[in-house]
Amino acid sequence: MDRCTASERLATVSSIFLTHSYTVELVEVDNQSSTDKAVTAAQELVSKKISVVLGSYGSGCSIAAAPTFQSASIPAIGCSCTNPAVTEANPDYFRVCFLDPFQGSVMANFAKDEFGTGNAYVLSMLGEDYGSGLATYFVNAFEDLGGTVTSEQFPEGTSDFSAYIKKASDGAFEFVKTQSVEG
Repeated sequence: MDRCTASERLATVSSIFLTHSYTVELVEVDNQSSTDKAVTAAQELVSKKISVVLGSYGSGCSIAAAPTFQSASIPAIGCSCTNPAVTEANPDYFRVCFLDPFQGSVMANFAKDEFGTGNAYVLSMLGEDYGSGLATYFVNAFEDLGGTVTSEQFPEGTSDFSAYIKKASDGAFEFVKTQSVEG
C-alpha cells in the first residue's frame, strides 16, 4: 500500500460538491500548543488568505485564536475542542467532539449506574485546563446525582503519586477518577 503524507494527499485531491469542483490545499502553521503563540499562528493563516481552519488541538489555543478568525470572517472547526467557551461567543467556530459538561455527566452517570457508587475520589493536574475542567464537570454531575466527592490536584512535574494512591485506596472511595493529558 502506497503511503503519503496529508500534504501530499490533499495536494492531489479534488472533491466534487454538487456541480462544482474544489481543489483543497493544506496550509499548516504550528502554534506549538501554546495559547500565546496561537494568535500569531492564526494571524499567519489569515494573511495567507485561507478559507477555513481545521484545528487547533485543544480548547485553550482555539479560544485564543478564535477572535482573529472571527474578525476575518473565517470559519473554524475544532477537532478536539471540548470547552464550551470555544463556540459560545463565536458563531463561526464549530466542533466535532463532545463538550466537557457532557463528558463529565456521562462519566458521573457511568460511575453511579454501572458501579452503584456514592463516594468518589478525583485527581487531576493543577493548571492543566482540560483535565481540571473535566474533573470539575464530573464532580458537579456526580454531586448532582447525590454522590460525594473528594477532589485533589497535583502540581505539574509530580513524579511520586504514592500519597495520592494511598489516600485513594485507604479512603472509603468506591470510584477513583484521574484526569490529565500530560505525560
